[in-house]
Amino acid sequence: YTFKVFGDRDTVACVETSRGCPYACDFCSVTPTWGNKWRNKSNRRIIEKLDIVQQLGYDWIFFTDDIFVVYPNVAQRMRLFDLIIERGYNFKWIAQMRADVTAKNPTLIRRAAEAGLRVGFLGIESGSPEILRKMHKGLFTPLSVKAVRTLSENGVVVLLGMMLGAPYESFHDMLTTIRFAWK
Repeated sequence: YTFKVFGDRDTVACVETSRGCPYACDFCSVTPTWGNKWRNKSNRRIIEKLDIVQQLGYDWIFFTDDIFVVYPNVAQRMRLFDLIIERGYNFKWIAQMRADVTAKNPTLIRRAAEAGLRVGFLGIESGSPEILRKMHKGLFTPLSVKAVRTLSENGVVVLLGMMLGAPYESFHDMLTTIRFAWK
C-alpha cells in the first residue's frame, strides 16, 4: 500500500500483534468479533514479522491491533520497543491506543516514540463523563487530555475517535463532547 498522506511514495505494511479486548465498551465490534479475552503474540514472533517488513523496505507499519497496549502487556511492549531500537529498524509506525493506558505510562510512550511511533489513534469517544460511564468505556476525560499531551510532547501526531448520537445521549451531552473536542 502507498500512504500519500506522509509522502508520495511512502509504503505501509499492516502487522497484527494481538487480538481481542479485555474491555466491554457497548458500541464496539471487537468484543463480539474476537471475544473479551485479549491475546498477545510473542515479541519473537513480532520481530520475525518486522524483520520481513524491514527487508521489503516499507516506510510505515500500521499495527492493526484494536488496542496496541493494554495492562497485561505494558512490560512486554517496553521490551518490544527496546528490540525495535536495538535492531535499528528505519520504519515509522501507527498504533491505536487507550487514553488511560497512554496517560498513565509516559515512560512507555517516550520509548515508543524513540522506536518509531509517529501517529497515535485514541478512542476518546465522548467529552461527557456520564456518557463514558454508559458506554462502559472506563475512561475519564482528564485522562484523555493527559494522553493527548503525553503523545504530543513526544512528537506523536494524535488522531482522536469521538462519537455523537448514542441512543442514551442527550443534546447537552453532545454539546459537552463538542466543547471538549475544542480544548
